Amino acid sequence: MPNRTDLYSGNITTANEQDNKPVVNQGVFVGFGVRKEFGIPIPKKYRKKTNSTVSFVAFIDLNGNRIMDKEEIPLENIVIHVGDHELLTDENGQAKLVNIPSGGYPMSVVSLTDLQGWFPLVDDSLQVSNKTVYLPFIRGVKIFGDVLMEREKVNEDYHLDLSRIKVTAVDSLGKTYPAITDRKGNYVIYVPLGRYTITMDERILDDSFFLTQNNYDVTLRQGIENVYTPFYIVEKKRKTIIRKFGQEEKDQKKDDK
Repeated sequence: MPNRTDLYSGNITTANEQDNKPVVNQGVFVGFGVRKEFGIPIPKKYRKKTNSTVSFVAFIDLNGNRIMDKEEIPLENIVIHVGDHELLTDENGQAKLVNIPSGGYPMSVVSLTDLQGWFPLVDDSLQVSNKTVYLPFIRGVKIFGDVLMEREKVNEDYHLDLSRIKVTAVDSLGKTYPAITDRKGNYVIYVPLGRYTITMDERILDDSFFLTQNNYDVTLRQGIENVYTPFYIVEKKRKTIIRKFGQEEKDQKKDDK
């Protein structure tokens, strides 16, 4: 049986079977029975929102297990972005986000100081709940190599300075990691895991030289420690004409005949 009756007052229109013309009756009351239903989903906008507190710990992950062990060092001055919120870790590597609505947020982590090749290994999003989130910094992959030159034998005694040549690693998002060669043409770059294009600046070369290959594509995955990427500069071959002494005079006499 219905537990509540709502009354509807208004016009009811019916169809006449013979002429299909509507007949309007005024002032008719119709009773509707309403039955309670259970288990109907409540729209999100009417749900009660819950808040959470998230604790963060940033540290140097020496063994790569993503857990802060006793001998591992906490990191101060690490900026943590969670949605529109921004935090900074203290001398213990800790920061806390208090009373934030639970749910998913974009997240990024960056150091205010140069950590000499250590990079955060974190996700780009965070599901906020009451928990502690560890932010491990791992040693980046070492990209290293040489700028090598092949010259003609006649110019072997001539020394070309291979220092201060720019080599750049560019990731898939366009972020650059530059390095400069030393006096021997060696360079080293530390980068986080990802896909990169390694490029040498060819603008230092004049028309006498060319680069055999440039723009190396590499993918750095977990477990890769270093990648060797050399660049080879080759001097263009010069066309040499050798004439014996007096040969021009003999050739001229032949032509006159």
